[in-house]
Amino acid sequence: MRLRAAIDNSVFVTRLRQLSTRVEATAQTSRTVFTNSRLYRWFTAEPEPDVIVIDLRETVTIGPMLRLLDQFGAWVRPVIAHSRVGRSSRRLRQALRARPIQVTSGFVATAALLTLAVLVMRGTHSSVSVGLVALVTAGALFGMRVTLSWEALTKTRSYQLVASVFAPPEPPEQHPAETADGDDRESREP
Repeated sequence: MRLRAAIDNSVFVTRLRQLSTRVEATAQTSRTVFTNSRLYRWFTAEPEPDVIVIDLRETVTIGPMLRLLDQFGAWVRPVIAHSRVGRSSRRLRQALRARPIQVTSGFVATAALLTLAVLVMRGTHSSVSVGLVALVTAGALFGMRVTLSWEALTKTRSYQLVASVFAPPEPPEQHPAETADGDDRESREP
């Protein structure tokens, strides 16, 4: 009991308590100053309910760049369409629509095997890295057996679950009594 009282009344513990009180007061003051600042209030303010649409083509800074990109795109689009790159990309797109999992798995398996080859050639491979690459390769080889088309894949329950997770939320419904301004017609009419 005496030892505990001696420790509680020691200069070190007393100074430590005073420091703790000061730090806590400083932190509270800093928190108050921060939450009352304009920047914090601006970031945490509720957004305005009206949606503002800005056409960037009409702006002075972005408009000329967009017109230049449109002209460049109109010139380069036919060139790419008749090039080997254009034909190869069309074939790849057709293959991806016919069997997306199989084509993607082929690319993943190739990349995994190339990664393994680089690790072995450099001598930086370990049992963990080889095991991870082997696991990825095995998964890719298993995926190469799946022959679903894109249309069939989009109808599966797994795809619909993933799509529902990443889909944006539905916009709120407007009641028929509301105008574009958000006023109730019924409240203005007698």
